[in-house]
Amino acid sequence: MNKEVRLAPTEFVYKIKPLELRKYVQKFVEIITIDGEKLSGTVYTIDPVSESVVLITQKNGNTCMDIVMGHAVKSLVISSSNVCTDPQEIFPSVSINISKEEVELRKQKLKSWLCQNRIPVEEDGELLRLKDALQIHPPYGKDQCLSGNEIILGRVQDLIGTMPDTGDM
Repeated sequence: MNKEVRLAPTEFVYKIKPLELRKYVQKFVEIITIDGEKLSGTVYTIDPVSESVVLITQKNGNTCMDIVMGHAVKSLVISSSNVCTDPQEIFPSVSINISKEEVELRKQKLKSWLCQNRIPVEEDGELLRLKDALQIHPPYGKDQCLSGNEIILGRVQDLIGTMPDTGDM
């Protein structure tokens, strides 16, 4: 009598459990590819399905990001206990010094521009919302738009880009 074995859905997708891969994140590692190439750097993330590794390295004083496809990884070894715990160390943010009055002025100009173009926009505290489709955060430029719908996001960003007197928004 043959007995049918049912596997959990995650066992179909993952060769290695995601929690096992997590131990490599934010650690300095050495990767050897199937071609014999050696790469070293800090692991930013690992895709649990393809097992592709996003590696952060320093080259000529610049921070670089390399993606090593999972099928090309022969071995992945933590080579140092150095841990980069703060993502800001990897990707420093650019601070924008804008007064609260200027931010409020940008918000009102953008709201007016969207209304002129028949885009229904609502204020929700500091956010501008287009129903549940899109949010615009301070300082209200096209780079501060968040949406799960790429089409809506692209169209609103294009519209913001054509807004008169936007400066470097």
